Amino acid sequence: MKNHTEDVNKAEKDLMSEDEDAECQKQLSKRNLRKCLYLCCFAYMMNYSAYAGLIFLQSSVNIENGLGTTGLFLIYATSAFSTIFFVPIFIDFKGAKAAIVAGEIGILCYTLSNFYPSWYTIIPAALLHGLTESASWAGSSVYVTYLGEQYWERCQSNKPTPSASNKSKESYVYKFFCQFYTVVYFSQVLGNAVVSIVLTSLKDFNTPHENFTVTTATEPPSKILVQKVATLGNLTNTTSNTTLGEAVGVISDDTWEACGSMECQADFIYNADPERMRKYEPSRISIYLLLALFLLMQITFTMVHAIFLPRIPAKFGSNEHGRHSPVGQSENEFEKDQLVKDSASKRKITLKVAMVSELKETFRHMVSPLHLLVVPMVFYCGVLIAFNVAEFTRAYVSCTIGVEQIGIVMVAYGLTSMAVSGVLTQLLPHFGRNRLVFVSALLHLGTFLFCLFYSPSSQSPWMIYLNAVLLGACDGAIVNVIQGMIAIYFEDQLAIAFSVKNFGTNLGIVAGTGWSTILCVYVKLYILMGLLAFSCICYIFGEIWFQNKVKRSSADTAKAATQTQF
Repeated sequence: MKNHTEDVNKAEKDLMSEDEDAECQKQLSKRNLRKCLYLCCFAYMMNYSAYAGLIFLQSSVNIENGLGTTGLFLIYATSAFSTIFFVPIFIDFKGAKAAIVAGEIGILCYTLSNFYPSWYTIIPAALLHGLTESASWAGSSVYVTYLGEQYWERCQSNKPTPSASNKSKESYVYKFFCQFYTVVYFSQVLGNAVVSIVLTSLKDFNTPHENFTVTTATEPPSKILVQKVATLGNLTNTTSNTTLGEAVGVISDDTWEACGSMECQADFIYNADPERMRKYEPSRISIYLLLALFLLMQITFTMVHAIFLPRIPAKFGSNEHGRHSPVGQSENEFEKDQLVKDSASKRKITLKVAMVSELKETFRHMVSPLHLLVVPMVFYCGVLIAFNVAEFTRAYVSCTIGVEQIGIVMVAYGLTSMAVSGVLTQLLPHFGRNRLVFVSALLHLGTFLFCLFYSPSSQSPWMIYLNAVLLGACDGAIVNVIQGMIAIYFEDQLAIAFSVKNFGTNLGIVAGTGWSTILCVYVKLYILMGLLAFSCICYIFGEIWFQNKVKRSSADTAKAATQTQF
């Protein structure tokens, strides 16, 4: 009797939750949908401003024995695992909002570990962060897709004639994604601007990193980096200049010859040369101040998401688990009793059964022909991200003009990404996805050739900024295309599709960070060009497959309608 009462109480709570979901959907007007998008974008931007600023520094400030790159490798390796076995289930049961907040909490833990960077802090924090890393991206993708589709439905209901509404659902989804990523890309600008201001302002606060001795690799980098043996005279002679031209003057062209595409980490990170390592290491005071600012930003805006961001149904577009019951469904007492009994019986279904069912759907999606044709581009995107984060910041920036300049260089990168993402919003309805993919591919190829043949020189440091602009344009072009493509190709299983897409991206990042300390930069550029060509070929076949699928679906619908009339 007691168990029956508990089941009834739980079922009644479920009904109340379902009514709240339905009421929430009912109140989401077009204006409220836009507000939800802007709130999600702004808080996400502030969180990832701190995260982007921290990630771009990892391969430089924690370069000793490859600690920073190893941490990145473990983040995305763990994230690839959780993307398949954890994130889809979490989103389906807890919702997109909970996934976003969970991912941001993981970032908090990783930021805290950088206050005392060692193998005993960075590695565990990287594993913990990796478990939730893709949750925030998949959750935000589901959330933005939901808002875009709901907005399209509101537009359709307000326009009685078909001719009055000439925009497809895809165009609205792309529009919302472009707006989301335009704002989120500003996080790279804001985060790296903070990095630039803090590191350059406190560049001369500590003694110069010369004449230091390296200790054992098991000690944290804060102890490994330097010992104060320089005199005050050396301090004033070597660290008084902070401008770009003066910073370049400190490093000779002989040192620059080993930078750019010719840089090979394996030549120096395991047997550190003090003179060479000096340019990768900012003062510890500047790092602590930077981390404190980042931590404050992350705590504040994680709370904003948790408190103010409206939740959406855990599984929209489906009546599974009773998430989309009409508001008036429980008014009849008999129907309510039936629903109570049904909900009580559903409680007997174990989480194990639900997980097995979800995993089956996930693997069925992964081996579908259309997904297999999309995977190469998703994987390529991950390798590109790894190159930008781990290789460009170290080999083209820290190696040449110093770690203090990473912030300002990556501001140019972020501004370009944001601008390209915004321009895509306007171009997509006029030119279509296929033309944009073709133009993006040419842009990527040209950028890689520039990175390959550009020889860093102290006479032309502005070329580093041009390189950042080109890579930012590549990033802004491909991410929007892939997000919108996934949303349209697999609109009937978004949580799984975005989670598996993140899995593919994470595998690319794992590969890019995994071979970071082994291969020279020019080898990685050849790999990127090969992946680009292969992914474009697969995209062509994937698009043909999708269009044929749409035609078959339309023909089946028309045939069913004809049979119904007769």
